[in-house]
Amino acid sequence: MLATTEMEQLVLYETMVDTDHGRVQVWLDGLVRWKVGVSATENPTGGELVDSRYDCWSGKIEHLLDVPQQENAFKVAEPYVAELLRDLNQVFSDSSDPLSEDWQQGVETLRKVWFGLADYYVAQVGLVDVELKEDMPLFASEQRVKVCGGLREYQLFNYYESSGETLIWVDLTDFHPTPFEGAARPPMCSLADLVDYARPGEMKQILELHLFAMVQLGEHLRYVINKVRAGVPISLTEFQRLQGFAVALYRFHEEFTEAT
Repeated sequence: MLATTEMEQLVLYETMVDTDHGRVQVWLDGLVRWKVGVSATENPTGGELVDSRYDCWSGKIEHLLDVPQQENAFKVAEPYVAELLRDLNQVFSDSSDPLSEDWQQGVETLRKVWFGLADYYVAQVGLVDVELKEDMPLFASEQRVKVCGGLREYQLFNYYESSGETLIWVDLTDFHPTPFEGAARPPMCSLADLVDYARPGEMKQILELHLFAMVQLGEHLRYVINKVRAGVPISLTEFQRLQGFAVALYRFHEEFTEAT
C-alpha cells in the first residue's frame, strides 16, 4: 500500500474540459478526489496547481464532465478502489498487533481516502441506503474498568461528533446526571488519565482493554469495508463509521504511545 502522499500524486483519470474561465485539466487522484487545474505531471515545476473554485465532485466537477467522461472515469476508479479496499481489509484482518506500522498506515489511508469515497465513489455505486438501520454494536456489553483500588471508574463510550461515530474514554467517577441533562456525556478523558490513577497491579488490565478496543474498531471497519466490496447496501451510520472509527483508531494509537 502506498503512502497517502504518494497516492495523492497518482492520476487515475484525466481529461480536458472547457469552462467559463478557459480550457482546464480535470483529474481523479489516488485518494479518489477530483481536482481541476494543472496536475503535477503536466506542470514543469512538478507541483499541482489546483483551482479551489472546483473543490468537490457533487458541487461542481460533475457538471464539467459529459456522460462518456464520467463513465470512463468510473471504469478506472472501480478496480482501483476494489484493490484499495482489499488491501485495507487485509491490514485489519491481522489483529495480533493493532499498534503495528501496517495498522497505522491503514488508518491513515482510510482517514484520507474517506472524503473521496464519500463525495464520489460511493455516490456513484449507490450503496448507502439512508433508510437502512443496520448498525452492529461496537461491544457486546459495557466495557468498564476500575482503578485506584476501585475508587475511580472509567468506560469506553460510543460518541457522535461531526466526523461521525467514534470511541472515547469517559470518567464515570462522581458522574451523576440530573433529569435536566438528559443523555449527558460523562467527562471525556484519555488513557494517560487512567494510567495516572492506576496502581501497579491495574496497569495490565487497562492497557489490554485499550488494545481490545482498537481491535474491535478494526473488526468493525473490516465489516463495513467487506460489505462495500461485496456490493451490499450499508447504512449511513455504517458509512460514517469508516471515518469516525479510523479517527478513533488514530487517537487511541497516540494515547497508547503517550501513556506508555
